[in-house]
Amino acid sequence: MNARPLPAALAPIGAADLVEQLCAVMTALTEAMTTEAEALRQRRRDLLPELERHKRMLAGSYEMLAGGLGRLPPEDPLTPAQRDRLAQAGLAMEHALVDNLSAVRAAKEVNERLIGMLTEAAIGERPVGTGYNAKGNGPAAYGSRKMAVNPMPMTLNQRC
Repeated sequence: MNARPLPAALAPIGAADLVEQLCAVMTALTEAMTTEAEALRQRRRDLLPELERHKRMLAGSYEMLAGGLGRLPPEDPLTPAQRDRLAQAGLAMEHALVDNLSAVRAAKEVNERLIGMLTEAAIGERPVGTGYNAKGNGPAAYGSRKMAVNPMPMTLNQRC
């Protein structure tokens, strides 16, 4: 049986190439998480879907490449310099991940508070009979000397 050579994309790569590709993906993933955290802080929701897609694609590449570290042949081990480079890229990525997680949690909390405010405003008690009739007469026209209480309009503070 003749073994056909693997296509270049599927062929095993050496430690040097793997470290190079893995560090490039880790750097790109770090930048994507930093950009996403900044977009969340600046309330730039329009940027989030594309950043999320990009981040998922990079995370998939990272998982695939990181899995390759365990499959390196014994005759091509990582050098101490390559290990240090991976460790530095990993630290940077971990810091970005912590910052990104903090920004995502803060955005989630703001959204939960906003939903709570909206829910409370929607189900809260409203005065009855404070509107105008078809003739344009307000509550005073019905003999009430007391100033009618109009329901508060529901508004949102954009800074929440």
